Amino acid sequence: NSSTRYELNGGHLENAGDRAVLVQTKGNLQRLLKAGLKLEQQLSEAQLQPGCFGENLFVDGESFDAATLCVGDVLRGWRDDRPTELRLQIASPRCPCGKVDEKLGKTCTLNGVRAHCARTGLAGFFLRTLSKGDIQDGDVLKVVERPHPEWTLSRVSHLIYGNDKAVMQYLLRSRKAAKDLKTPVILREEFMGSQSELEELATLEALAIFEWREYLVQMLGQAPIGRYKAKSRRRSPAKWILVAVISV
Repeated sequence: NSSTRYELNGGHLENAGDRAVLVQTKGNLQRLLKAGLKLEQQLSEAQLQPGCFGENLFVDGESFDAATLCVGDVLRGWRDDRPTELRLQIASPRCPCGKVDEKLGKTCTLNGVRAHCARTGLAGFFLRTLSKGDIQDGDVLKVVERPHPEWTLSRVSHLIYGNDKAVMQYLLRSRKAAKDLKTPVILREEFMGSQSELEELATLEALAIFEWREYLVQMLGQAPIGRYKAKSRRRSPAKWILVAVISV
């Protein structure tokens, strides 16, 4: 989620707004703890605390997780039972990097935390900003709009990163694709859904381009977007750092 990693993997400045805020939730961490992963170093509640995934914002809500939240959900801030100006939209699940396994589980295999989170969406999610506003400890985030209830974060993650080979190869492939602008990161035969699901998801404008919709469009042989489109080499802006714990 850093600006450096974003650039190294082919991110375009014009799409950086889809990654304005990285969020992790209590609900996701609880699901991860209960997943029963066979790791070199077993997970504990002491490890799975706010900040363990390097998020900008932690939501202390059990109902906020990859199985219930959807791409395109609009979240609004509330404080003292009144809405604030802040409005955010879920752009995509977070596609985790290898550092996750180094920190959690010490298992850099198909059975590791990174691979499991990539398949399930439990590594968190990215938000884009619709209306600016502040947020502080104790604020509440509420889902006020859900235009795509069928596209939960867990479903989208499974369809794109659910294949065993794809989940182990996407990091290496993405680096190569950033250089040659053509290497497929997810192959068509690795997509875990039907042709109609592929076509629908590829046109879902609420879904972030980087690491998500760009791969689907390439599978369909359409005009390239994201890392597959030539760009001028400009540095992206510094990462917005925001750390807060809020109740939902």
